[in-house]
Amino acid sequence: MEGGTLLVKPTTSFSAYFFGALVLACVLVAACQSSMPQIRQDAPLAPGTCRAVFTVVSIDTMMTSALVSDPCSKAPCTATLQVDSVIGYGAGYTSPHSRGERIQVRFAFTVAPTKDILPSMDQHYPGVSIGTKLTADLRHERGPKGMGESAEYITYTIYGYSTQ
Repeated sequence: MEGGTLLVKPTTSFSAYFFGALVLACVLVAACQSSMPQIRQDAPLAPGTCRAVFTVVSIDTMMTSALVSDPCSKAPCTATLQVDSVIGYGAGYTSPHSRGERIQVRFAFTVAPTKDILPSMDQHYPGVSIGTKLTADLRHERGPKGMGESAEYITYTIYGYSTQ
């Protein structure tokens, strides 16, 4: 003790433990982030695709397929999404979207976590629920309406996404 001041010398072992824990935490965070699929916002867009940020508003719990091989026979595939922002459009995408618009979409691999439904997939998706924010490439397809109707209908499908 010099002049009434107590000097405390940090121990090397505390610093080493703290640094080791910090490095381990960074490695674990990086590993978790790299295992989740990511939609690269700067990646080129395929024709007929819209890349956007969405919020899940509702999920239709009805199974849409009776085929055992179809994932939609095991978990819901249809949800209503709200457009939060549009990142871009691929060539030939003829249905522009605006912020706040709500659209019904089909998730090709269900709204459930794919590791539970399709364990053999190379890339798994975490699943979505009401309130989930996601970035996705939305594919649109046009087709004729029912008999006697001259208008076309548009279906929207999501094949992959990343959650925020």
